Amino acid sequence: LFRSVVIRANQPGNLDYLPAEAAQAFRVAKARQTVSFNPLPRDLHVGASAVLQATAGPGLPISFSVVAGRCELNGNQLILTVAGSLSLKATQPGSENYEPAEAVQTLLVAKGNQTITFDPLPSEIFFGDTLPIGARASSGLPVSLTLLSGPAALTGGQLTPRGTGEVKIRAAQAGDPNYHPAPEVVQTLTVAKARQTIRFDQW
Repeated sequence: LFRSVVIRANQPGNLDYLPAEAAQAFRVAKARQTVSFNPLPRDLHVGASAVLQATAGPGLPISFSVVAGRCELNGNQLILTVAGSLSLKATQPGSENYEPAEAVQTLLVAKGNQTITFDPLPSEIFFGDTLPIGARASSGLPVSLTLLSGPAALTGGQLTPRGTGEVKIRAAQAGDPNYHPAPEVVQTLTVAKARQTIRFDQW
């Protein structure tokens, strides 16, 4: 932590005085430094990202790490994946002339919002068809499908028309510890009459 420094003073003398010298030794300690960790926005939520910024007094490079909580951290790129308390640390490990320094920032990550999107449906649906119905949440969580009305049956994601007319299907995602419930989405489709053909028997 210390370096020894020696300073020597010389006087070469003259006609009346002999040469003289003296030495003074002292130790120089490493300088202390501070890390300034730029505060993150208060409205952070699951799914959001942020760039971590911090500076050390002498301008030395900073590294970041997770002290408590869970997230994705790549260099200074932060992606929030879990709701709850999150503590991050900015560290400057020191150098030949400076002591190490660090700063910790704690934030509360809110639940994320999510949306639901139905998979595309064909432009025409006919009585007698069997149609796969799918919907996805932006969070990646599973979506539940419910037949609200109409002449059809919905089982295991397969829609089977039982007649013609308008069919309504609701998609919902109830949320979890990291995501709020998604706004429900209703898909409306119309089942048309099936086409048929007539064939004469051969005589």
